[in-house]
Amino acid sequence: MNSNSSGQEDFVQHNVVDQQHQGIVAYTFQHPSGWQAESRVVWNYQYHFVPLMTFGRAVNPNGLEMFEFLPSEQFTWTEPNYGYYQPGQNQEGIVHMPPMSGIDALVRLIIPKYRGNCQGLRIVGANPVPNLVQMINATEIKQINLYQGAMARIEYMEQGRAIEEEFYACHFQLPPLHGAGVVINSWGLTRLFRFRAERGHLDAGKKTFWQIAASVRFNPQWQQLCTQIMEQLAGQARQNTQAGWDAINAGWDRLRTAGEQSRQFMANNQAYVDRQEQRLQTDWHLQPLTTPAHSADDPSASQAGEYTSHEAFIDTMREEESIYNPNAPHNEKVSGHHDYIWTDQLGNVQATNDPNYDPNSNSNQNWTVARKKRIGD
Repeated sequence: MNSNSSGQEDFVQHNVVDQQHQGIVAYTFQHPSGWQAESRVVWNYQYHFVPLMTFGRAVNPNGLEMFEFLPSEQFTWTEPNYGYYQPGQNQEGIVHMPPMSGIDALVRLIIPKYRGNCQGLRIVGANPVPNLVQMINATEIKQINLYQGAMARIEYMEQGRAIEEEFYACHFQLPPLHGAGVVINSWGLTRLFRFRAERGHLDAGKKTFWQIAASVRFNPQWQQLCTQIMEQLAGQARQNTQAGWDAINAGWDRLRTAGEQSRQFMANNQAYVDRQEQRLQTDWHLQPLTTPAHSADDPSASQAGEYTSHEAFIDTMREEESIYNPNAPHNEKVSGHHDYIWTDQLGNVQATNDPNYDPNSNSNQNWTVARKKRIGD
């Protein structure tokens, strides 16, 4: 680490710039003059609830020391959980996760997220830090009593060298919201940061690390811009929520209409079936079941031309009717069942259920009502 002739560390200021909004400075932090700093501000307007993420880092190029500011984390959980969302599922920047303490959140969520792949990772300590808000001079939250500090210390191997690292966060949990038989819990971690050094050197560098952590200064103009953007996005979220409810209600209306149409279709279909059964019973029971005696005066008559019960059954199964059509004997099968079937002198056929329909109107053909074949004819 660099120091001046008096033994004090030389610090310089780094500006964290919001490039998506005309390059306005979001906040600043201090770091040793010999260190390299980088930062980023990212807006995701698809995340109506948590659209903003910021990163900041200062690294000693001549050693393993590093300090990093991490994005805030926000969580929500609904009880009872009906399975709509699974633990860890991200919805517009908010992660669904049951509430837990700041220490548990660091150990179970944050460390695995950022250091889960490190070789030989182990947690060597974790404890609350009651005065963390004051230690880092977090003016934007220190007037709110909801925030409680937490830390966790880890060790791991990196390129054959042993590393020590500490994570810190201000944990909060909002009062639960009750409504519609459910309880909504909102909680999270803010002012997240971590610092590291080679094992055995971390404690010696803490004065520098804590000076960096406490040096953050937010730009009031940028904070005002953030407030305006988040209010607009919150308004859009409310509109989307209302639109979602409207769509759900419209869906239920469509389902009800479809149900009514389905019931009407089934009723019409059943009525059709009933008519066909009645028609079959009429043909079967009301017509002669035996072959009528042939006239002695007509020796050429034979049973070969009779319309039998078997033929009637076949017509019913095929949903057809047989008619007498002497002008076109090949055209004696009519699809469906109709109250009236008309034929002309050419053997053409027209079928209808309308008693008022007369094909002779405006026609040059002579149409007559055809006689349907009956069993035994």
